[in-house]
Amino acid sequence: NGRYVRNLLEYAIQNQSVRLLSEYDDATQISKKAIVTLKKADIKMLDDGLKEERTPGTAKKEFDEMIGLSNAKDVIRKVIASCRFNKKCAEHGIKKDKASFHMVFTGNPGTAKTTVARLFAEILKDEKVFGTGNFVEAGRADLIGMFVGETALKVKAKFQEAQGGVLFIDEAYSLCDGYSKGYGD
Repeated sequence: NGRYVRNLLEYAIQNQSVRLLSEYDDATQISKKAIVTLKKADIKMLDDGLKEERTPGTAKKEFDEMIGLSNAKDVIRKVIASCRFNKKCAEHGIKKDKASFHMVFTGNPGTAKTTVARLFAEILKDEKVFGTGNFVEAGRADLIGMFVGETALKVKAKFQEAQGGVLFIDEAYSLCDGYSKGYGD
């Protein structure tokens, strides 16, 4: 990601300048070699943006401790119970149809829709419902093409990336641009 690399270097240079000015009493004493050399201490954002792995089994506890969200909690408890039941049936040789977990999270901004979706995906991963447990988050820019025919390719690629896991489409309403026969169609 070009933007990430540019930001990484800009922050590293800022950190380097702070480090050098604290090491030297006078800026004129700083050598050219010191100016063109970045140290590991200067590069502090390498881990930024990476998702921290939660200890397996803690997502459900974190979800249960969230205040409110009683409807969402009921739905997710029922889905988990259904998954456990289907797993038990499979252990006894009773074949069940695979359920679809397509869901729409609605609510005002800031009501934890994205957080709930992420936690739900982790809970399903902990319950070993999905093969991979992947959680792929996509927005309009990840799905809508810039030219006719590109949208289908981008959508297919995201579905393949999420296969065996969860595809979360954040702000899905933005996919409908209001234009007849637009790229979002």
